[in-house]
Amino acid sequence: MPRITIKRAFGQRNVFQGEALIATIHDHRHNPERRAAGTQVYDNWNVCWRNGRVDWHETYSEARDNALKGQ
Repeated sequence: MPRITIKRAFGQRNVFQGEALIATIHDHRHNPERRAAGTQVYDNWNVCWRNGRVDWHETYSEARDNALKGQ
């Protein structure tokens, strides 16, 4: 199975397995629109998987560890 890597680009972190994008990691710590827009934000970081699942985490290290495990 190809290695999972995280590459930062355009304000987000992209998670690849080999050459395939499998998830993105987003920082919601300083997003002033997150509550005003009526979106439900659970924690500071999320991992958005290509299958539609979203995992919320309190810290980047938790989000990163989750992403590096793969789906």
